[in-house]
Amino acid sequence: MQLLATSNISNKKVILRVDFNVPLDASGSIENEARIIAVKPTLEHLLAHENKVIIISYLGRPKKYDKTLSLAPVVRRLNDMFPNYKAVLVNNFLEDDSLIATQKENEIIVLENIRFHPEEQNNDEEYIKKIASYADVFVNDAFSMSHRNEATITGLPKYLNAYAGFLLEKEVTMLQKALGTKGAPRVTILGGAKVSTKIHLIEKFIETSDYILLGGALANTFLAAQDYAMGGSLYEKDFLNVARDLVKAAQDRTCALLIPFDMVKNSEASIMDIGSETLKSYEKIIAMLTPLFGMGPWVTMKTRATARVLMEYLMLLPPTLLHFQLLAAAIRLAF
Repeated sequence: MQLLATSNISNKKVILRVDFNVPLDASGSIENEARIIAVKPTLEHLLAHENKVIIISYLGRPKKYDKTLSLAPVVRRLNDMFPNYKAVLVNNFLEDDSLIATQKENEIIVLENIRFHPEEQNNDEEYIKKIASYADVFVNDAFSMSHRNEATITGLPKYLNAYAGFLLEKEVTMLQKALGTKGAPRVTILGGAKVSTKIHLIEKFIETSDYILLGGALANTFLAAQDYAMGGSLYEKDFLNVARDLVKAAQDRTCALLIPFDMVKNSEASIMDIGSETLKSYEKIIAMLTPLFGMGPWVTMKTRATARVLMEYLMLLPPTLLHFQLLAAAIRLAF
């Protein structure tokens, strides 16, 4: 993929694929805007070169339209961040795309939560062609989504010249640098919800890591594969054998794939987070190893206890803007 940083894209209609899957509070306000801030340099660059930008993102895991998962709060925040432009939400472009066709010079178009459309995850070809028809160029700045085979990730580059945005370029560069580092053993932290979307990544990390530390709902599937009592915990029943195969693959490669051994549970015995003893054991590994990879959340941060676990975890990591913002949110909830 070409780089936006070394390309001269101006006076074009640009689809910008991002990950604005930001946390919302009960009132629908954004709790942490780090993902929006991270994409700001790419968006600023595109606007400065007089491009008309169409932003595509998802929020949450809707199966159909869900007003609680609207990108409207993101649009409001974009209007605050870019006062010289007007961010406009297109509610359902499949039914009415007139706002896209008549986009003004000072407008930033934001398509409503792309996962409201089942065609997105089904990679529907006609759907891809329709979206591609809106633009001249595709810019991907959604590193966290780039492993997914979905319409606006892998489909659009088939029909549009594709470029990596500043954030995607930075993430890939850092990953390549870390993978090329010799000497100290490597540790990878993996979280999130699903094994199914990360199978190939986990296989790759098994080949390149000395330690893999599992957390989040992803770890639940590995626990269930070991016949751990899951209660009402979230896990993927259809991927238990895959989890077992990955554990065996790690053993064959002498990669220590570590699964939580104590958990924070709710009143219904559902696993919410990794426990403090697991965190302590992980801390010892993190403290002595470099480089460090991280993917996906370990904790839900829904309770005071889980927020404290997140605080402890973040304090182990190198200081970055994202970590400071998450830490601030965790501290507010923990105390």
